[in-house]
Parts: sequence; structure tokens; C-alpha cells
Amino acid sequence: MPNIYDPIKVDDDYFPQHEAEQETFYQQLNVLPRNVADILLIPETSETLEKISKENQLSASQSQELSRLVRKITIADIYLGDIVKETQNKLSINEVSAKELANVLISEIFYPVLEELKKLHIEKFGSPSHKATESETKKEGVNNPNNLVNLRNK
Repeated sequence: MPNIYDPIKVDDDYFPQHEAEQETFYQQLNVLPRNVADILLIPETSETLEKISKENQLSASQSQELSRLVRKITIADIYLGDIVKETQNKLSINEVSAKELANVLISEIFYPVLEELKKLHIEKFGSPSHKATESETKKEGVNNPNNLVNLRNK
């Protein structure tokens, strides 16, 4: 039985049937800065996730999703800036609870490596201001995402 609070061992039943995903995960883990990778490797993380899960009365499946979320944020599969939305979606909880859980995850798990994690996420996902500009452009329906004006056609 996998440890549902351990971000790596939570998928001990899943990974053997999905070796390519497992291999990809370990490759991502191996290129992380050591202090960031330690978030997934130290026993304190699973102890903290167990404590958070119990304090918030999460079900076993929600606890598993929380552990996976920590893993995916740590290896930059999920953007840190989307932690509230992802927590809400993955755990099927309301936005207020998702914000509270996200704050706890950041302060109790990610805080020691937060700056390093932000750098990794900016490298992979781009700067937060760039993401906001893209989403605003999509909302407004503007066809020119670079916000350039073509003066030749004026």
C-alpha cells in the first residue's frame, strides 16, 4: 500500500504500469537543484502533508491528490502561481478552502525553497506578468498578443 502522504511513494501502485511516466519524473527530479529536490525526499514533507490532511479533514483520495500536487509543483509540472486553482480542482473543494490549503503548503512545505522554486517556474512557464498579459489578451479577444500596432496598414 503506497504512502498517500509521500509525494513520491503516493504513486507506487501506478508507476510500475506506467514506466515512461516514472522515468520522466525521475529525470525531472535529478535535474532539480538539490535543496528543491529535497522537498520530495525528506520525511518531514510527508509528515507535514499528513498533518495538513488531518487538520483539514481530507479524505484519503484528497490527501493523495495533495501529495501529487506538491510533487508536480516541485518538479515544475504545475505552475506555482496556479496553486489555488489546482488545489481547488484536484481536491474538489471550494475556493476559500483551496486558498487556505495553498497558503499552508507554501508556508510549511515550499517556504525554504520558494525563491529557487519561483526561478524554476519562471524558466519553464515565463514571468508572471507575461502570463497575465497572455490571459488578458485571450479574454479581450485581441488577435495581436504582442500588442504591436501595424502602422503600414493604417
